[in-house]
Amino acid sequence: NYLTKINISYFNNLIELPQKVLLNYMTLFIIGLYVFKNLFLLFVNYLESYFAYKVTVHNSEKLYKKYLFNKFSFHLENNSSNLIKNIAHEIGSAAAFIVNILLLVRELIIFTFIIILLLLNSPKIFAYVAVIFLIILVLFYVLIKNKVKDSAKKVFESREKFLFIVQQSFGFIKELILLNKRNIFYETFKEKLELKEFQHVFMEVINKIPRLTFEIIAVLICLFIVNYFFDTSQGQILPILSLYGVGLVRMIPSYSQISSSMVRLRFFKLPFDFISKEIEKNEENKIENINPIDSKNLKKNKKKDIKI
Repeated sequence: NYLTKINISYFNNLIELPQKVLLNYMTLFIIGLYVFKNLFLLFVNYLESYFAYKVTVHNSEKLYKKYLFNKFSFHLENNSSNLIKNIAHEIGSAAAFIVNILLLVRELIIFTFIIILLLLNSPKIFAYVAVIFLIILVLFYVLIKNKVKDSAKKVFESREKFLFIVQQSFGFIKELILLNKRNIFYETFKEKLELKEFQHVFMEVINKIPRLTFEIIAVLICLFIVNYFFDTSQGQILPILSLYGVGLVRMIPSYSQISSSMVRLRFFKLPFDFISKEIEKNEENKIENINPIDSKNLKKNKKKDIKI
């Protein structure tokens, strides 16, 4: 028994304190606990954001340098809008893939801790809860994984065409005006823009589904506990219901974050794989070093060539 290892007299003295003093101590303890928790979460969020910042900056600088100092034939073979897209957009998506791995690991640890707490208290009920959560999570991922992959592919392709249209339309604005082709570019721009942005709407809806589903399940679980213990042991209903209520309230954001992270990992996997291959591919290419033109020598040579 753990109580034998604790100084019982200390707790007896604590209980004998006036209720007003005890209430003040409890208030300070709860406030301090929540302040510490929020400061700790703020620090964790800072580390995650800083990590994403370092990954994005490092890969952007690396890829930009590879593009900038690559052979001239490389720039003839590749459209500049694609290179801009890779640096301005795809690297951010690749960094989001890594960040979501960290978020998934963090929430899995919290989720596991809460589940262990519930398991120690009531193993039989936990077995039902665990099976229900596992079935729903697996079904959700199986049903949407291909749709999310297709959505990511559409965003990737439409973003490339979107930037190409924008760059070409402003780069050749004089020709568009003379040839009266502005309406064609405008319609194409609108089509690619709507396709690209609609995929973000799709992802927002998909990310909301797990939380809404879990809230319904949490209510059903609480009702199940009430009905299960009502006929057998009514005295245990309140403590077990309180334990599961608090646990489920904390599990809702964890479960939602786990599901959302799994969806985002599927969504950002395509740009992550693309950027990884792009960096590896450009590392194999030798940087072309061209001697810079000395403007002073050029002027001297021009003067020599001029005959008066």
